[in-house]
Amino acid sequence: MAGPAWEQVAVSRAVCVPVMLAPGRPYGMWREVVLERLAPRGRATRVAVDIAAFVSFQVPVLAAILWIAGADGSQMAAALGSASMAMVLLRRP
Repeated sequence: MAGPAWEQVAVSRAVCVPVMLAPGRPYGMWREVVLERLAPRGRATRVAVDIAAFVSFQVPVLAAILWIAGADGSQMAAALGSASMAMVLLRRP
């Protein structure tokens, strides 16, 4: 079985809520820095840079959550890969 155990899922969900709320302000600051430095022109480029800023900030946060929950390397790789794809697809619907 490649997926995490139910206990790991429960721990990661319990840790996820406060951990994802806490970096709200730092993420906003990170996003502004990325947008300022890359200075995208045009709507499509701005959307791409916004998505890149979101993924580059949230993936390490998610990795930390999974590590705390006790996920192993293959579980983390699978979860981070699928979460990254979901973040790209769902970030700016």
